[in-house]
Amino acid sequence: MGIVPCQSGNYSVKENDIIFNEGQDTQSVNLLLQGKLDAIISHSENACDAPKEQILRNGYRLFSIDQNVFINAADLFNSKKYSFSYIARESSTIYSFAAKSPESVIALIESQKDYAAYMVTSISTLLDLSYSALRDIRQIIKELSNLTDNLIVYFWLLKEKYSFASTPSENFFRDGLDKLQTLKDKNVDLPFKFDKAFLVRDFSEVFETEYLDPSAISTPRVDYYRHILELPLELRKSFFAADAFITEYHLKDASELFYDIYNALKESFCTANEYLERLYCDNKQCIFSEYQKASMDQDLSSHDTVEILKALDFTVLKIKEFAAIYKKQYNHKLDIDITYLELAVNQTKSHASASSIEVRGSGETISEELKDSLEKIVTYSDVPKEIGQAFLANFSTFRHLKNKLSSDNSVRELKSAIAASYFNIYGAVFKKVVSEKNTSRLFSMFLNYSYMDENVLTPEEVNTLYYLSGKQPAPASYSAYGTKDWLINIYSKEKDPSINEFGQDYNDIFREKKKRKELSDKDKFKYDNDLDGRVDFEVKNMLRVAQKLCHGQISVYFPVLHSEMITRDLSKTQVTDSKIQEAIDKIVETDFSIFHREVSYRNADTGIEKEFIMKRVVPDIIRMPIYGCRSLMWQEITGRDRTTPGRLILPAFTGENLNDMLLKLLGNFRWELCRTMMGVSWNDITQKSLTSEYMDYIQFYKKNKDLSEEAKEKVKAQIQKYHNRARDIFTSDYEIWINHESKGIMRLNKVSREILFRHCPFSKAIREMLSKQPRFVDMAAKYENSKAKYVRELENRYNKIVKSGIALDPELEENLNFYKYK
Repeated sequence: MGIVPCQSGNYSVKENDIIFNEGQDTQSVNLLLQGKLDAIISHSENACDAPKEQILRNGYRLFSIDQNVFINAADLFNSKKYSFSYIARESSTIYSFAAKSPESVIALIESQKDYAAYMVTSISTLLDLSYSALRDIRQIIKELSNLTDNLIVYFWLLKEKYSFASTPSENFFRDGLDKLQTLKDKNVDLPFKFDKAFLVRDFSEVFETEYLDPSAISTPRVDYYRHILELPLELRKSFFAADAFITEYHLKDASELFYDIYNALKESFCTANEYLERLYCDNKQCIFSEYQKASMDQDLSSHDTVEILKALDFTVLKIKEFAAIYKKQYNHKLDIDITYLELAVNQTKSHASASSIEVRGSGETISEELKDSLEKIVTYSDVPKEIGQAFLANFSTFRHLKNKLSSDNSVRELKSAIAASYFNIYGAVFKKVVSEKNTSRLFSMFLNYSYMDENVLTPEEVNTLYYLSGKQPAPASYSAYGTKDWLINIYSKEKDPSINEFGQDYNDIFREKKKRKELSDKDKFKYDNDLDGRVDFEVKNMLRVAQKLCHGQISVYFPVLHSEMITRDLSKTQVTDSKIQEAIDKIVETDFSIFHREVSYRNADTGIEKEFIMKRVVPDIIRMPIYGCRSLMWQEITGRDRTTPGRLILPAFTGENLNDMLLKLLGNFRWELCRTMMGVSWNDITQKSLTSEYMDYIQFYKKNKDLSEEAKEKVKAQIQKYHNRARDIFTSDYEIWINHESKGIMRLNKVSREILFRHCPFSKAIREMLSKQPRFVDMAAKYENSKAKYVRELENRYNKIVKSGIALDPELEENLNFYKYK
């Protein structure tokens, strides 16, 4: 049972459940009665809205907390937000006391004197554990700093000796030149051959380096609270119960000290990440990349590169060591693909590794794992022998086509034959991968990118896919899924299968089969729990259709990735979580309510029978395994529940502008969501809504007195351009609304502008800026007046609830804030 904010009570949590998120508002003080919790910290601002997978992937497990600890007492005296995310290490029980302020904590102590000692002890415990964690991470920073400084100094030494061309420009590399000169000035013995001892030596006194030092935190104060923990419990109880002033002083002082340590922890993990990025980063200069460039200098002999390659090997070795430390100590996997690094090192060496092969005579190598990829994938799928043999024969014919983008009938028939079997193989491989928990990158490349054959791609493209398949996604606040992860969610029943091309979902098909007497009610449980059937439905009805549509060129569509469909570098065209978040955030900054919908809210416990509130529901985003140029608004809700997320589909790679693609996609989403929420009244002008007003506008524009003849001609041309498709006509206006009108550049006519201002309002800052322009003055005034009136109505209604002695539900409070501050 999830903990309800602002509501006191006893709660049981299962092992591995996330109880609170870092950055989440504290609305209670929580006592761990039984069990054990892990405290997890992130190096980002907060993890308030992050899903469990993201917290586990991007967080660092610092320590475990045992029972009889108030886990967030210090937070109420500081930021009033949870400092850590808490995950149940084992089944646990928590008692939650409603509390929003230090005064609430003091009141709780006054009602139960023993809690004074428990509160001080709890904060002291967290303070002690956090300080130990701080010392550990700062030791890691010191080792990282020594290593990176020395590797950079050694780089410049080798450059002096061999005069290779590589000259890094990053500041930390330039600082290394100064450090080299310092060592020379102080007559430190410098190695001109590879020397492990030199590379890990501590030169901090020579360089006069000021490391982040735990002594920056008052050690005597930390020791004081450690000594409090060593006192007998009964003595602590009697001491803190004796004087409320003493208790309050200790609570505030310990909380302040804890927060200093906490902030130092955040800073330290950020610093450690900076040093790790100096060792290796895939998108900017780093020690690994500069040694690699130096080793491939054409003017160097194979003898000259030996020392450079030793340093390169050593760099990878140390990266692996730190990756192991982070995994063991913090249960954190570094965002560094070790396998790819080792492969990259092998590619730079003068002799080929025994575990690599040469492709297309190019001299570039790919992993042994990818040799004969097509045969391995088909064999692994266990499809019937005749299907597998026919697929391989057809693919061999395709492989030898001179023009793989040909639209000739014979080529199209060949592609269709391959596509017909492709999705059978795809589904079979996925189910086997899941059942065997197979982590092979070959199958991940197949499931996420539609990679099947190394012979229809360049070695560079194959290696890029291999690298991308092992790369961890950056933190993102939107639910974006690769195809493999999405199907895992379908298979595990976390998500329901998508609708088919006729708008029917998995349950609709059951009802249809029931009508045809193929199934009955007694088959429902088996049907719902047929995991393979759920995946087959998704692959057949969504993946098969969506992949083809996302490709965007039906006449030359082919389900398997090949070089001729790739227009730009794969690493630059990959549709990543961070790119999606950046593009969507940009739109949300302008259209703040795009993911909000009005839903009915009830709470029998507080006597709320029915309230309409604005609820934010972000759609799921699914990437299709294809290099394509189109996005799809697949469904605006899931099933028949109007509070469920919709589904938006993007290609895994695109050469198009992702910002433009998502803007168009979200315009379609806005239209379809409004249409669904309004039901049969979606085009009824007596029921004011985005779709009803817009339909009225485009149907009767010829009679509209607010439109000039020139404006009417433009509307007519727009309707013809989009073949009278209302959604596409609206979306074209929506794109102008976001890109131009939000900046005060007038492109829309008066009528469409007013509709969009009412139903797709700009954020407050943009409205204030536009309200100074004559064409927006009246619209802005009407909007603000209408909003202020509704806010007063809500406040009056909600005040009655509060006055009756019932705390305002967070959902109602959030609804009020939506209208009040947005």
